[in-house]
Amino acid sequence: MPDGKIYITISDRRLDGDTTPEEEQKKDESKDFGSYLIHKALDFAKQEAQQFVNYSISNIGNFTGNYEAQAHIQEAIRGVNILTNIGMSALAGFKLFGGAGAAAGAIFAFASQSVNMAMGEYQQWFANKKMNHNIDMVRQLSGLNQLTDGSRGTMGW
Repeated sequence: MPDGKIYITISDRRLDGDTTPEEEQKKDESKDFGSYLIHKALDFAKQEAQQFVNYSISNIGNFTGNYEAQAHIQEAIRGVNILTNIGMSALAGFKLFGGAGAAAGAIFAFASQSVNMAMGEYQQWFANKKMNHNIDMVRQLSGLNQLTDGSRGTMGW
């Protein structure tokens, strides 16, 4: 200051170029919003791709007539999904609690997948049992059991 006077400037900015806490918060919010948008866009793309793949796989039998190959591919995809879920649970456990968390996450994910598979098998078994019972009832009512049980049926013959 060549003239020997002291000048005082009142401002909401610091002279060293740092930003105020409010500006930092706005930057963080815009960064969070940007990462949120990127995450949502990637999630949308993943869902659309997964839907396309599932649609394509579920129509292999319709387009080629090879329903056995379709079943094998669907089982392979299901297995990959199960392994991915177990791996992601182990990774989440590792990030939170280290090695013990990874083991716990993998064990809980494996147990959850096992319960889901057991319940699916039970539902399929129960549906088959119900369908077979309905077929037997139709056979009894229509008189188709006369070849196997000697009955004359209920049709009045």
